[in-house]
Amino acid sequence: MTAAVQALQVLLPVVYMALTLLYGMELAGPRAPKWARWRRGTTAFAVLLHLGYGAVLSTELGHLPIAHPWQVVSFLGFSILGLYLLIEPLAKTPATGAFVVLAVFVMQLMASALAPLQLVASPLAQSRFFVVHIVSALLAVAALLLSGFFSGLYLVLLRQLRRRTFGVLYAKLPDLERLSKMNRAAAAVGFLFLTVGLNLGIWWAHEGAVRNFSYLDPKVWPAIVLWLVFGVISVSGFLRFLSGRRAAWIAVVAASLLLLSLGVSLVPRGAFHVFR
Repeated sequence: MTAAVQALQVLLPVVYMALTLLYGMELAGPRAPKWARWRRGTTAFAVLLHLGYGAVLSTELGHLPIAHPWQVVSFLGFSILGLYLLIEPLAKTPATGAFVVLAVFVMQLMASALAPLQLVASPLAQSRFFVVHIVSALLAVAALLLSGFFSGLYLVLLRQLRRRTFGVLYAKLPDLERLSKMNRAAAAVGFLFLTVGLNLGIWWAHEGAVRNFSYLDPKVWPAIVLWLVFGVISVSGFLRFLSGRRAAWIAVVAASLLLLSLGVSLVPRGAFHVFR
């Protein structure tokens, strides 16, 4: 591992920690210190730094860094941040970013801590087909987790409204309608990327990349169920029987199961799939 990679692995969590604090200051409103205005510049710096980190790793490995668990966690964290920044304008407030960036900070900290001293290239990651399949799948996971997050905020805000407990979150969070739109937007992005990832993966499996492929595989059928669920959530604004509250509960449960499935996939085997 080169000195540049090591330096970036140390610097990235520090920058994300600083960005988390800056986003958190948005919850303070007018009482926030003056240097809270550095949030936008720090966000741009963090994005460019992470892109640079990915470029350096790609140069060292000879392929996109998505083949090992620590690389997957780092890529997923960056994807969550990137997709959130695209959806954030719908909120009309950056306050929701405090929780998102905190999650990205934790993920990058884990990735940096788990990274080995010796970088090992993966022959499988040399395949462009594999890269498109995994990248689309990870972008889908990032979007679906964001959908669950926005839905969680929706339910928290709805509970505060019903109990008439108007605190900091009520004052700074987007209203229910905006959170519902953010949920549908994230679900739609996840649905599109999961459509690509699923179809590519299934086609590749039928071509012989996976021995004894079955739709009952514990990594396949849950992905198909998630694809259907978030597809419905993405168009829930047109479905009278699916209220914003119901869609939020479904998204929270589905995102929780997705997170659990992701952990099970990464920890024991160290990869999403086992190819032979």
